[in-house]
Amino acid sequence: MEYENPHYAFVRWQGVLLGLHPADEKSPGGIGGTTVYWEVANLAHSTAQLEAAGATRYRGPMTTSLSAHAAMLKDPFGCCIGLNQSSAASRAATSVPE
Repeated sequence: MEYENPHYAFVRWQGVLLGLHPADEKSPGGIGGTTVYWEVANLAHSTAQLEAAGATRYRGPMTTSLSAHAAMLKDPFGCCIGLNQSSAASRAATSVPE
């Protein structure tokens, strides 16, 4: 497990980077509380596509401590979907190629 900051950790294994956001007041643990973040090339475009498909914005967009951009949306069933658009600094910190 590697950490970006107290609010985000990641696991890197065989070319996959899995980001983890701890439970907090807006995303409690348990059913529907865990958020998986998907890496996207363009956060605004990906957010708009999900909203067109019925998702609603829940948190963000925000800028992380390593200048990446992230957002959380809720799908029509109430499940959270996390989106992450890496920055040069976050790619360097996580060794993710551009």
